[in-house]
Amino acid sequence: MVPVQIKRFATDRSGAVDGGLYVDGKACFSGQTPRVSALIYCRNGGKTLPRAIESILSQDYDDIEILVADGNSEDNTISVLREYSDKIHYWRSEEDSCASEGQNKVLSWASGEFFFFVNADDWIDCKFVSSALNALDHKDSDFVFGDCTLYRGTMIDKISRGRAEYDKYIYRYHSIPTVSVFYRHRFYEICGPVDCCYKTASDYEWFLRATRRGLKGSYDPSLHVYMTLGGRSAPSHWRDAWDLLLRAEEWRIQVLYGVHPWRASLNYGLEAARRVVSHLLIHLGLSGVRSWLPAGIRR
Repeated sequence: MVPVQIKRFATDRSGAVDGGLYVDGKACFSGQTPRVSALIYCRNGGKTLPRAIESILSQDYDDIEILVADGNSEDNTISVLREYSDKIHYWRSEEDSCASEGQNKVLSWASGEFFFFVNADDWIDCKFVSSALNALDHKDSDFVFGDCTLYRGTMIDKISRGRAEYDKYIYRYHSIPTVSVFYRHRFYEICGPVDCCYKTASDYEWFLRATRRGLKGSYDPSLHVYMTLGGRSAPSHWRDAWDLLLRAEEWRIQVLYGVHPWRASLNYGLEAARRVVSHLLIHLGLSGVRSWLPAGIRR
């Protein structure tokens, strides 16, 4: 095994706490396979964080670096992180301004040739990493993505499927299930960090930026991840969903990337209608009806 030099990620912020294998000087990698960085950024996700971590630990691939940036949680998140300190390579809890700042922070720590994100309320199949690496070995791509099953509580809400021709649709809506993406590190080197100006659509802007800069993605149906509704970009309550619509970040991003304002308004109107219909059916207890709708509406 190849030992890794201890690294502390210093900050001027007071009240920060950290831990993990890097801090204790116990981190080792085989050095025989590419290192993969599993990145978690969270706040008050203590209830579901163990499931996310365990899904990473269950992978059939060994050289995985686990990094967690916590936004000064007020629940039991820090207790969970301390419990897993002998399995997490590095974790740090400190106040941040938004989720995107936490995302950029943990992304800047990654030392792997590849990386992927697992939010506190997400989890992945045990073959996710090995399948993603195999897909990238056979494709001339900078990232690969698959499908995502979304849960509302313990019930399946829907399956968000990736599109092989995502680049044909990306200027109309976010056609990539973000939580299913597995990246080469050069994606970050070329695109830089996500834009913290956007509260819920920063990933959408990131992929448009990647498309503009010539990076290529590939869809692979063997990749599957799971997500529980209720986060910032996938709210479970209608009030939060309404607030998300009024913010209209996707419209602003499309205009920024050259889509005519009228076209962007049409795109956003169709997206808003889809979300309203979806939430209305759920409110009426008719969520199963969505399986009868055209794919473009129920996606």
